[in-house]
Amino acid sequence: MRPTRASKKPNDVAAANTATQRLGYSGRIAQLGENAFAWMSESYRRSLQIVLRHPAITLAVLLATIAATGYLFVTVPKGFFPLQDNGTVFGGMQGSQDASFQAMQQAALRVNDTIKIDPAVPAWSLSLAATAPPTAGLFTSR
Repeated sequence: MRPTRASKKPNDVAAANTATQRLGYSGRIAQLGENAFAWMSESYRRSLQIVLRHPAITLAVLLATIAATGYLFVTVPKGFFPLQDNGTVFGGMQGSQDASFQAMQQAALRVNDTIKIDPAVPAWSLSLAATAPPTAGLFTSR
């Protein structure tokens, strides 16, 4: 089964350029845009025809790409993540624009009380800033 043409024929491109000029968009920038689009469309049409004519090669390239991705996933160093847990957690809170410092302080104290009862957190630090919007920062450590 042969696919239908998904892009404009060269005659359609010429007709589109003529239509563009009739509509009064005959400026250099508009013409440059039309020419760039026509070039991209024609390039896509030609490359799609080549790919559809050679399905076995296309499938082989797909499988090779998947294999290369798997190989790189295994071999590339994973340096973005620490090799071990160092026992620290950073957190932050941000209040709404209309929240007062006192309201944010109460919310930060509720977070503080929640952390205080957790036996897995022996030390923590909580700071509150009078900014707009109000913010709070949290640091825990083992």
